Amino acid sequence: MKRLFFLFLIFVLLGGSAYAQIFKSEAARKAQELLVKGDIEGSTAVLNKAIDDHKDLLEAYKMRGNLNAKIGNLTGAIADYTSVLEIDPTDARIYERRALYRGFRRDSAGALKDYDAAIAYGRRTEQIYCARANIKHDIGDIKGAIVDFQTALAFNPDWAQAYVGWSQLLELNGDINAAIVLLQDFLDRYESKNNGKLPVASETVTDSINIRRRGKEQDGSQVYLTRTETSFRLDSLSVEDIDRKEAELTQIGGLSFAYFTLGRFYTEKGELDRAVM
Repeated sequence: MKRLFFLFLIFVLLGGSAYAQIFKSEAARKAQELLVKGDIEGSTAVLNKAIDDHKDLLEAYKMRGNLNAKIGNLTGAIADYTSVLEIDPTDARIYERRALYRGFRRDSAGALKDYDAAIAYGRRTEQIYCARANIKHDIGDIKGAIVDFQTALAFNPDWAQAYVGWSQLLELNGDINAAIVLLQDFLDRYESKNNGKLPVASETVTDSINIRRRGKEQDGSQVYLTRTETSFRLDSLSVEDIDRKEAELTQIGGLSFAYFTLGRFYTEKGELDRAVM
């Protein structure tokens, strides 16, 4: 029987949402003012004009890429991020953004190359190693994927997404008992360290959309991407603050999916009493 495999990706726009970013150029500031008012079309028009006039190109392309991603125009977002990288080929965050959308468009080779570049230019986080692990899984590099999940845990030993991804690979290799032990031990440790409490995101307002992508027909898989746009109530945040708040949101989703995945494992083994605990 074909196994339905769910890959849950929580992506908080890297470097903060379009609302949270601090832009220096006149065009980007005007575009952001319109965006905060909810005028996406007006904001895009300002950026289009700046690009047509060859003004403020770096920030205009970057912000328009974010807006294209927001409305689901992944082709446009990839093109704009490519333009950013032609101007600044060392922008690790933009490589990471483009990699996500390339992966979603099934350009695994392009996504892997971008993740490698992002890491090479200093973007080394638990999130990026988990994302690269998912691409390696897609191309059949299971050992490489496990190494990346383990590397993510070296950065953050409590990172839920890494445990979920690693456990799913164990399941796919037919070792569901090892998958259960891995997730159960992690969740037991996490609950013990945090008195059974899940983390709570602070000072954020979120708005999410889900995009469903058909999986590979030969294995019956389905893949979901949840992109979470984040608006921060504080007007000025450092890059470090933005990263921290986005990590909070990602961890909450990862923990929820860890419990869901563990319950599914127990259900598949027929241990329904454990599944509902």
